[in-house]
Amino acid sequence: MINSGGVKGYVFEADIWCPACMEEHLGRAGSKYQYAYSLKPASAELMLDSWAKRVGFKRDNEHSFDSDEFPKVILDQDEQEICKCGETI
Repeated sequence: MINSGGVKGYVFEADIWCPACMEEHLGRAGSKYQYAYSLKPASAELMLDSWAKRVGFKRDNEHSFDSDEFPKVILDQDEQEICKCGETI
């Protein structure tokens, strides 16, 4: 599990996602991530940990996967980004 205290967002599928948008995206019924829907209400981090375990990604080794396959974290010390919802993270 990534230390969620330092996570301010995610890079995934060529977009920037705040934690709230990621939770909504992963937890949306009918999405390709529908299994995460059963975890609601859950934080984005818990849903991502479950997904990583299910598909065999090691979240602490972001060089082992592409952000089109699985979200990469944006940490507090990283530059400011704008989420797809318009929120500055």
